[in-house]
Amino acid sequence: MMAIVHFVTINNFTLIPVTRFIIDTFSLKNSITVTEVFTQGQYTFHHVVQHTNLSNNKGSVSISQQSFHSKFFKYVRLLRFFLKQKNGKSVIYTPDYQVVFILMVLRKLGFSGGSKIVYHQFEIVDELELSGFSRRMWQYVVKQAKQNLEFAVFPEQNRLEYFTRLAQYPNQNTCLVINSTKIPTESDDKLQLQFPTGSVIIGHIGSIGMDHYLDSFVEILKHFKSKKSHYFVVVGNYSDEIKTKLIQAGNPNLRIFGLVPHKELWKYYEMIDYGLILYKGVSMNFEFCAPNKLYEYISYGIKVIAHPLKGMMGVNGQGEVLELLDFNSYDFLSQFEKVVNQPNDKKKEIQMYFSENLSIDNYLPVLIDGVENILNEK
Repeated sequence: MMAIVHFVTINNFTLIPVTRFIIDTFSLKNSITVTEVFTQGQYTFHHVVQHTNLSNNKGSVSISQQSFHSKFFKYVRLLRFFLKQKNGKSVIYTPDYQVVFILMVLRKLGFSGGSKIVYHQFEIVDELELSGFSRRMWQYVVKQAKQNLEFAVFPEQNRLEYFTRLAQYPNQNTCLVINSTKIPTESDDKLQLQFPTGSVIIGHIGSIGMDHYLDSFVEILKHFKSKKSHYFVVVGNYSDEIKTKLIQAGNPNLRIFGLVPHKELWKYYEMIDYGLILYKGVSMNFEFCAPNKLYEYISYGIKVIAHPLKGMMGVNGQGEVLELLDFNSYDFLSQFEKVVNQPNDKKKEIQMYFSENLSIDNYLPVLIDGVENILNEK
């Protein structure tokens, strides 16, 4: 019987860019059939055998924004799906502890269908941030993980260590798969945005919140107001309050763009010399950060500048592809200016380093081996 890997989420896999590489890799294995299952919107349920184009799925609503009624129906439909699964070689692969909880309960009741469970934790779960039934679900998952979770995957080493300590979970049943990408393919479809020759382009891709190093970014903009050679490209869906703060910095070389589809971001990445990550360690998810945009920056040959959070300190290539500057330091601006004093002429070298050390292709074989091993266990 052919082994089946069911990818299951109560959100939408398009929210997690790295999953497209994981699903594509599984779909290329002759011994494995990929079944992608996700609940989308409020009442729709998709069960797609083989591989589907993730970018075609529109209109998803984050689980955190859904009503109890909507969540309840999602769980019921997932239960129905799992109960229909027959005994055989299969894996349920999910990024959601809620799905893991349902599977563990079904296993306790004897209705698991023999499926193995793989939990890929993209967002660290902090019990203190949960309440009610969500907290009880997570507590149950932690308690049962050692006996009833076959494999666990994490995007960052501190997150892996935190979970294994919390659940007393064996390290040999885990693997690290960073939220990376692949070297992008070149295209002639360039963005029609011109800068003078010799310009230094500093970019920020993605959201900026009030709990980020927003004030530090504003100070950077003010500091570089008189430097005609430095331009700032900011791409993301920002609130009016954030936009106002950035504009009031008074930098004439600031360019703010709205929300851009992920598949179109490459046009902006290609023009950037230095990429900013403004995360502040206000929670475990930020302190142990593992952002996809970090690796997307580097894949385009962009040198990254970030605060030395624990997650950032574990990234290979510090000094070569990543500069960690203390955003709280009294001389932060002078340190920053030294890093960005000229255009980035090391893009090819940075891309080479990425390909050899940080590409998702370097991590997927360990994941595939881990899943195949549990499929072959009796």
